Amino acid sequence: MALLIRSRPRSMAQSRLTASAFYYPPDRSISKPERLRKWFYAVLRAGFWHVNSTLACQIQDRMELVAVEENSRTLPSSIFFDFNDNSISFGRAALSRYVDGAEGRLMRSLKSVLGSSLMEETTRIKTRVYTFKEIIGLILGRLKAAADAATGADVAHVVLGRPVHFVDDNPEADRNARDALEEIARAQGFRKVAFQYEPIAAALAYEQSVTREEFG
Repeated sequence: MALLIRSRPRSMAQSRLTASAFYYPPDRSISKPERLRKWFYAVLRAGFWHVNSTLACQIQDRMELVAVEENSRTLPSSIFFDFNDNSISFGRAALSRYVDGAEGRLMRSLKSVLGSSLMEETTRIKTRVYTFKEIIGLILGRLKAAADAATGADVAHVVLGRPVHFVDDNPEADRNARDALEEIARAQGFRKVAFQYEPIAAALAYEQSVTREEFG
């Protein structure tokens, strides 16, 4: 199975199209009906969940955006560590705890960490020391749990959308960002991790919407 996560959707319709475009390449080791039932998708845009994340799952013969936070199909890229009860909240719940004045630490928009030296750094949150990889992994793990719940299965494969360059004009840092993201995904239980360039995903999504030949 594979998970598809997309960040910062312009619209739900666009998210659905983009997600469906990531059904490439198909797994030929299983039949088409089985692929349609079991494969799931995630598109990661502009880094790592810069603003919001959405999750699309292939259920039977339909691509569906599924709830990732209560009944909402978007999850703000926020995580809150509560110092009172040691709980961890995500998305709107994290923002709400922070706004309500709960004692703790709010972290948002962790995309800038990918490809930077901070990936190897640690930060202390109350009595525990976390790596930034672990914190990013908590968010990815939250999305994986949503996929598992929506499908009633253990999502083992993931296709992550990625920008053409995580880091501009620095091939080594760009490669490190990709490798770090793959490592994070595997740490969350994904056994097979693949990437798709977002411009290609956008082209595939547009191709699905075209009903006649166009020139321009």
